[in-house]
Amino acid sequence: MRRSTPPLDLSADASHAQHRRDAVESRPSTQRTPMSLAVNDLSEPSGYFDLHDKDPPSPGSAHSEPLSIMMPPTPTTTSMALAALQYLPVPLLVLSSLKTVVLANEAMGRLLDLDRSANDEKDRDSVQTVTDKLHGQTMSELGIDMLQDGSPIWISWEFPPHGPPSRSGDQSTPSLFMKATQMKDAILNSIAMPAYAMWKDEKFGIPNRAMLRFLPNEGEDAPMDQREFLGLFQAFTEDFKRQLEIDEFPIVQVYEIVGEPILDDRTEEFLGAIVIFKDVTEYTKRIAEQIEENERQFEYITNLIPIMVWTTRPNGDHDWFSQRWYDYTGLTEEQSLGKGWKLPFHDDDMFDTGKRWQHSLATGEVYNTEYRCRRYDGEWRWMLGRAVPFRDDSGKIVKWFGTCTDIHELVELRESAKQMREQLLRVLEHARVTLWAINRDRKLILLEGGIVNDYSHVTMEKIGTDIYDLFSRNEAGRKTLPELKNKIDRIIDGEGTDEVVEMQFDGNNRWYRTRVVPLMVTSRQAGIEKDSYIDGVIGVSMDITEVRKRQEELHAQEKENHKLIANAVAAKEASRMKSQFLANMSHEIRTPIAGVIGMSELLLDTKLDQEQRDCAENIQRSANGLLTVINDILDLSKVESGRLDVEEVQFSLSVVLRDVNKMMAFAAVRKNISYESSIPPEIERDLKVMGDPGRLRQILTNLLTNSIKFTSEGHVSLSVTVTSDTEEIVNVRFIVEDTGIGIEEEVRARLFKPFSQADSSTARRFGGTGLGLAISKNVCGSIILR
Repeated sequence: MRRSTPPLDLSADASHAQHRRDAVESRPSTQRTPMSLAVNDLSEPSGYFDLHDKDPPSPGSAHSEPLSIMMPPTPTTTSMALAALQYLPVPLLVLSSLKTVVLANEAMGRLLDLDRSANDEKDRDSVQTVTDKLHGQTMSELGIDMLQDGSPIWISWEFPPHGPPSRSGDQSTPSLFMKATQMKDAILNSIAMPAYAMWKDEKFGIPNRAMLRFLPNEGEDAPMDQREFLGLFQAFTEDFKRQLEIDEFPIVQVYEIVGEPILDDRTEEFLGAIVIFKDVTEYTKRIAEQIEENERQFEYITNLIPIMVWTTRPNGDHDWFSQRWYDYTGLTEEQSLGKGWKLPFHDDDMFDTGKRWQHSLATGEVYNTEYRCRRYDGEWRWMLGRAVPFRDDSGKIVKWFGTCTDIHELVELRESAKQMREQLLRVLEHARVTLWAINRDRKLILLEGGIVNDYSHVTMEKIGTDIYDLFSRNEAGRKTLPELKNKIDRIIDGEGTDEVVEMQFDGNNRWYRTRVVPLMVTSRQAGIEKDSYIDGVIGVSMDITEVRKRQEELHAQEKENHKLIANAVAAKEASRMKSQFLANMSHEIRTPIAGVIGMSELLLDTKLDQEQRDCAENIQRSANGLLTVINDILDLSKVESGRLDVEEVQFSLSVVLRDVNKMMAFAAVRKNISYESSIPPEIERDLKVMGDPGRLRQILTNLLTNSIKFTSEGHVSLSVTVTSDTEEIVNVRFIVEDTGIGIEEEVRARLFKPFSQADSSTARRFGGTGLGLAISKNVCGSIILR
């Protein structure tokens, strides 16, 4: 803390004394107040500093005589500087470690209004200086308070002068001056930092003890000129062949040099300066250590993150890579630094990458690019390269910091999404589907699909326009527009979640089915998801013109089908009634036929002559043939009506086969042809199966009877084989072969249809109705003809 006051304007006459207003300022201790030193011309015969006056009074005297000070002959530079401190107009206090006064100059005495005249009246031979009066006192005793924050506070007051300066010729003044000089020398030497005064002509002067130690040979050959002083700090190589530049100096100690000018308080003329050397070597070392530690931490952090980090000089040459770069690329430091960073990158990407990098180096813009980088195992992967410039305080780029991030999966996903979008657009185009979306203001925010492709005037310029403008381009659209508006309003108001409307909105009579659903958005606050709300509507419009045409055609077809179904029902009913009639008639006819057959059998058992027997046998054959026809008609009617019953009982397959063989052998003998049968031993051993023995006998009899009927010579055979035999099912194959007239290819297609035969002559020649094979086919299900 220093107190300062403007210098007093001393006049030769007390009448010229005026009231003065002093100001007190409290500043932080680090602030230096400019120092000025004023010296009057000593050759003047009169004035305050007249050396030839008589009996000078003690300092601070109120006598009207001019002040006279006896100056020692030719003072040294050090004593002159310390004397200047004593008589500076700036108040000065020097405190001890106990914060008591050690030294106070005359300006401080004037500031504290110390009256020296009282001392002169008591003892004019003893001189008591301001320092003597204040020595040992504390700041509080002086009435001075120390401010904690150090903020300056100006205080002003007025006091009258005590009279003109004293002109006493007291011989003790030189002793006082010498004492003050010694004290000032001690003050300067107590400063641990090297300091010296520099005169206006750049001469070197008033160094303190620390400065003398700082100089070579402790100041014995101290330079008098500043340029010469700077020359003391030149450095050369060990062989003294070349002088080192400033940035090549080996740093032993680092000093911060602070200079403060000394100005004249009145004229502000530059008188000189005080230069102080502050040793900051340890501070610089700590900064260097901190920088080194920061670099180690930076490298440690960059090796932890999953990206490659690098730096370059301002010209773009790479000077550092993180360890992850070397691990990823497999390159060495010698291969990577400088221009070698291009080695692992794909040649096809380097042209564009190089242009972007040169552009960033030239303009200072952020560098951003994507390229493929070869991993140590040879795999090419996509990378995102980014770099930002690092500038100094003047804005000059001193370094570039960059990163390489593996984005291979992201690029593949992006390409996949791009392909998927293109496929979706193609699907929408071919499917004649239009996807659109609007916000709550009914403005289009998305429009893709068939409508865009069908109408050249519907382009991306429609984004941001009203949705209703798109669907009301003609009278047809305006008619159906209210229904669409109603559906959209219901969705936005939250009254509906899925609305569908069919409408026309062009002049080509095309219909569109539009489905609208809410566009839900989830709000976020501070990264936390909140409630969802409706932010718009998503619509899908599908061209259904062809669908409506097909629907109309189907509607007409349905009407036609109803007619056909009615006709089919009527025909089916007629067929059912016919089958019912045939079944009823068959029952009615079989009863008298059974009587005819029975009576013919009884007649044949009597004694008849040959003619009578032939007639009776003819009656019997005719009756049996009619009974067979009636039975076939009855079975066919049952098949058509779906009421043909098939039993499932256990029976012996060998018994059925023996009965059929016995009957067919007798029929074959009558036609003079041979009949053969082949039955495997497992069936001969009385194989028991589940089924309908009557239907099996009917099928075999029909097939064998036809073979015998159409065979004039040769043989007829029946072979039976077991194709598979499990615990549940036995598959048996029956094969009927004959040497008859055969079956032509075109006849086979209609052979199993009811009442169908080869031709009309077959019925005349061989007889039959054509129902046996049809019934057998329906009962059996699988008959193969060769």
